[in-house]
Amino acid sequence: MLSHALAALVALWWSLCYQKTFQIKSRERRRYLQKAVNLGLCYRGFAPDSKLRSIVGAGKAAFFCCAYDVVSDWRDFDEAAFLRFSEVLLRSVSTEASAIAKRLYMEERKGILRWDGLSRGVDALQFITLVIGSERHMRENADLHHLGIIMQIVDDVLDWEDDLRSGETNCLRNVGREAYLKQLLRFDVNGMKRFLPHATILGVVIDRAQKKARGLLGGTVEFPCVPQCPCYDIDEKQQGEMVDHMR
Repeated sequence: MLSHALAALVALWWSLCYQKTFQIKSRERRRYLQKAVNLGLCYRGFAPDSKLRSIVGAGKAAFFCCAYDVVSDWRDFDEAAFLRFSEVLLRSVSTEASAIAKRLYMEERKGILRWDGLSRGVDALQFITLVIGSERHMRENADLHHLGIIMQIVDDVLDWEDDLRSGETNCLRNVGREAYLKQLLRFDVNGMKRFLPHATILGVVIDRAQKKARGLLGGTVEFPCVPQCPCYDIDEKQQGEMVDHMR
């Protein structure tokens, strides 16, 4: 667990260094720092080894994912905030990773996310593993696309109530929500740990999301009736691609 703590400390350090850059308000500071630390604890799981470089990369990736939420959701896609984010990206991560983050931002801002918004998870996981240096390992041992979709479903399930209140993108707002919940329940956490042996805390988070998904499907957790959004930007080809990875 020491490596998890180190990843969290790295995320905290980056967040403290750049809180002025992203103009974090006093009322936002605790939430901002806590989010970065929590992500650092989880992202340690995406580093398959115990090398210092990988652990530091997990904390760094956690910071950038937290900063992404700041410049997108918290700042409502403010152009000046995004320019500051882009500058930090260019100085700190590879060109490939930077391009992924910028593309995702533009797709989200324009409302053209694929697969009921689940494409966010695919891009995010690719970004994270690039920053950690574990992308090759992940591609050799798992379907990175499928795992990214699962991670986004986890996030959407855990954030369901908050996203519903704020009107933010969430796959559970769409007609395929029951299929997404069932897909999450079929996910084998122990199987994931065979190629990600340090995914202890990540596994706990996934387990919590699976329990909530059971409650949503079974009616023991409130699932408010909301207008179902069919996401008309998903064409037949994209649906086929998604189904292939979800099987």
